[in-house]
Amino acid sequence: MSEPEEDFAAMFEASLKAKRFERGQTIEGTIVAIGPAVAFVDVGGKGEATIDIGELKDADGHLEVAVGDRIQAMVVSTAGGLTLSRTLALGAATAQQLEDAFQAGLPVEGKVERAVKGGYEVRIARHRAFCPISQIDTRRSTEPSEHEGRVYTFRIIEYKEGGKNLVVSRRALLEDEERASAALRLRRMRLGESASRTTTSTSVPTGNALATSASLATPVSLSGMRPVRPGARNTNTPNFS
Repeated sequence: MSEPEEDFAAMFEASLKAKRFERGQTIEGTIVAIGPAVAFVDVGGKGEATIDIGELKDADGHLEVAVGDRIQAMVVSTAGGLTLSRTLALGAATAQQLEDAFQAGLPVEGKVERAVKGGYEVRIARHRAFCPISQIDTRRSTEPSEHEGRVYTFRIIEYKEGGKNLVVSRRALLEDEERASAALRLRRMRLGESASRTTTSTSVPTGNALATSASLATPVSLSGMRPVRPGARNTNTPNFS
């Protein structure tokens, strides 16, 4: 086994030792390694937690985080190791978990039950929530029923009466994704421009540079001076009068 594989195996074994957290608890940690399927998160103590790599990617499949970044997530399993998620799965939400998700700004999965006056009724596990029509998408739909029966990811923007009064937004998450994608495109464009400038500055010299080089390489001819044969005495004396 190579050294990177040994390090990865050691971190996986360490993740199995994390026993002091409870399912549904929201915690923070630092990403210490990113593998092909999971990332390892240092949550303090001697163990690391794992989180599915898909939860760390944007809509285009690009990683949104890097080693050293801090993330906030919820404990979804302590069986066989500590497993984290940044999305509270449909059907797995208790009132306390919903409150934790609201406080931490974590996304939750919900099913759009039906269109109602001013918006939509959304079911999150055993809880009913309301999504205003302006918060279901970034574009205004001409057919409200197109969202009925669909499972979306939402952000809880209001939590009242112990979870009996929930208001959620899908638009907030979509706008976050759009801003992240725009920032990524801008960063790539700037990197491309920087690389282009570097290539241009190290390319073939310009006409002025060529002219300068040519003038330096061409011998200066002084008027009145005759060629001197090899081995002969130089009798040429410039006349400065």
